[in-house]
Amino acid sequence: MKRIRPLIIIISLAVVFNLFGNTGLQLRRFSTPAFWIWTGGLTMILVIGTLLVQFRLLSLASFWEKKYPTLKLIEGEKLYFKRLPLFSKIWGIGSTVSILMSIYLFFIFMFSYVREGDTIALFISYMKYYASRIALICLVYTAYVFIKGKLSWIRTVFKTRFVSKVIVIPIRETVLETKEIIKEVEVPVERVIVKEVKVVPPHVLDEHIVISSLFEVLFHVEGLGPIFNACGAPRMFDVPFYYSSADTKEIILVNGERRKADRFMKELEKRGLDKWYFKISNNYSVNMMLVYYPIAHNVDRLVFHREVFDCLRQNLTELAIQKELVLTTWIKKNKKLVVFLDNINDLRHTGWDDYIPLSAKPSQFINQDKL
Repeated sequence: MKRIRPLIIIISLAVVFNLFGNTGLQLRRFSTPAFWIWTGGLTMILVIGTLLVQFRLLSLASFWEKKYPTLKLIEGEKLYFKRLPLFSKIWGIGSTVSILMSIYLFFIFMFSYVREGDTIALFISYMKYYASRIALICLVYTAYVFIKGKLSWIRTVFKTRFVSKVIVIPIRETVLETKEIIKEVEVPVERVIVKEVKVVPPHVLDEHIVISSLFEVLFHVEGLGPIFNACGAPRMFDVPFYYSSADTKEIILVNGERRKADRFMKELEKRGLDKWYFKISNNYSVNMMLVYYPIAHNVDRLVFHREVFDCLRQNLTELAIQKELVLTTWIKKNKKLVVFLDNINDLRHTGWDDYIPLSAKPSQFINQDKL
């Protein structure tokens, strides 16, 4: 009902306005087609004018709020029009009335144009009798709307919002009375026997050890060496790097020492341990038993366990160690590391403590400056 009330008021005003003529109230107009044409036209004008005034108020309220931020013109859904300077009040109401009158004059001219007779004469006649009244109505209504300053009128009519508001919808709770029927039911209970299960940690003698635990298991057997046999052959576990070029084959022991190793890789192949050495660059291969896991597939550099790294620092600089752990672009592009990690669970650690002969000749130390 609230949404159609403004329309009812507008239609009533249009009817009353057209019933009054120069000689007073003329009820006989009620039955003439011309009366209803003029009433419909005036209703349309009033509806457009009413909406225009409301939208004009909204736009001016936003404009004035930015222009006069210290006046606190808008609070909640109300514009405090009286706080504005006098010039802004006159300009706001006057400009709005001018727009309304322009629309009214346009409609009056169109009605004069479609009627028989001299268009200009009819237009002047209508202006003479109605223009002043319409102007007064527009002025009074515009001033009333602006002074009242209610910004939520359009929201009420069109269900739109100018200022956010919370609508609380009450929900009626319904309580259902229920009757519970309780019966005695015999439930067989099985006897549960709890057994203590002892978790056995991985052991070096296990056929397979998870890669993330492999280093810790092997390290706790004898730690890091390097440990050699009587012939000077080191344990495979104590050789983190293998270097190979066209004319040189060497190993770097876990303490950072370099030794010639012409037969090292061939001996690993005999034992099936060569697959543990991942070729990280053109010349260097890394013992993957000593690397920290997990390893991301897109990693740029491998990382040794802290014990391995600290041991290497005996004879190598940190920069030298880090340099040899960097994956080359070719290795990353061809996803060699991804392939290795995908198949790492197929590797076995058996032979990790084998002594690997380096060459037919007795082992000898190599100048450390070559790294």
